[in-house]
Amino acid sequence: MNASSVFQTLRPQNSWVTRYFWRQWKLIALLAVFLVLTVGFQLGTPLLLRAFLDAVSAQAAMSIIMRVAVIYIVAAFALRGVQVGENYLAEVVAWKATNALRIDLVRHCLALDLSFHLKHAPGELIERIDGDVGMLNNFFSRFVLVLVTNALVALGVIGLLATLDWRMGLLYVGYAGLYVAAVFWLNTATVANFVRARSRG
Repeated sequence: MNASSVFQTLRPQNSWVTRYFWRQWKLIALLAVFLVLTVGFQLGTPLLLRAFLDAVSAQAAMSIIMRVAVIYIVAAFALRGVQVGENYLAEVVAWKATNALRIDLVRHCLALDLSFHLKHAPGELIERIDGDVGMLNNFFSRFVLVLVTNALVALGVIGLLATLDWRMGLLYVGYAGLYVAAVFWLNTATVANFVRARSRG
């Protein structure tokens, strides 16, 4: 029994996205709002710090310097709060989706004939239903969230650099492209080995 055999035999009428995520569209929409706020604060706080340093260097009025400093501190705390909310919503969405998947997998396995259960040990089924689905939980709540956030931040940085100097923006685009290509190339063998390891029954 390989790692994906149970998932392959379970064939819902709709796609897995519709089946396990679309029913949570309100939470996902709220998560998207928190995601955009996180990216905005991550891009905005360095600009506020730059404004503070420029104001100090230009010997601006103390009221202006204090105003910029207070805005920066508030933005930094707001960023932490938004990140906490973002992680919480991501965990809730991932747990609801994977718990629904676990229920479907258990129902599917219980509907199979006795020969299937004689062929596969209970511990093996538990590992496939709970262990493998738990990995999907980590994937959706952490990896995807970090990937999307970093991609949006990278695009924002490219935009900010392009407004300062188009050559800097172009250089960063080249660097980001090489980095992404290297990561995908290095992960190919790792993913293949991981799939083989999880497929051993």
